[in-house]
Amino acid sequence: DILWAEAYDNYTCLQTEKEKYLLHKSLKTVEDKLKPKGFVRVHRSYVVNLEKVTSIENEYLFIQKHKVPINRQQKAEIVEKYLKTNQSLTV
Repeated sequence: DILWAEAYDNYTCLQTEKEKYLLHKSLKTVEDKLKPKGFVRVHRSYVVNLEKVTSIENEYLFIQKHKVPINRQQKAEIVEKYLKTNQSLTV
């Protein structure tokens, strides 16, 4: 149910389809637990669920109507991973 995780200093906000949860854990700690479940860090402040990405445009990816920044240096790698995960992804 998790769409993405976002860093807030020493906290991480987990965004689901219905609610937000604030955890007293670093994004790195949360990322390590989510990585085996198909999550990828796309920006220094964001880890996203690959299966929930609907499109990538310029320097952003979209999960439903939410806009998430992506790291410009890793954009090609991120696009490749998303295309492998979700064949219906548009770039």
